[in-house]
Amino acid sequence: MLPRPKLLLFDLDGVLARYERDLRCRQLAVAAGADEDDVRNALFGRGGLELLSDRGEIDLPQYLDLLREQYGWNLTADDFLAARRGATR
Repeated sequence: MLPRPKLLLFDLDGVLARYERDLRCRQLAVAAGADEDDVRNALFGRGGLELLSDRGEIDLPQYLDLLREQYGWNLTADDFLAARRGATR
């Protein structure tokens, strides 16, 4: 009998769920009082925060700190998570 796996990783976005980046960026822009294109670039542009997060280099508090320090956007964890949930179907 083969050993049971200790970890199972699913590719959620685009495989198990539909994810709408534009909707997420729009919601975050409204919450932060920022331009939607600026938010999209901060998250998904070259060296964006999503890449760091996906690599496990930053967690949510660090992500929010970087948004505050680098862009001056004061987002709460609740706002951030609500935008992510709202963009995922």
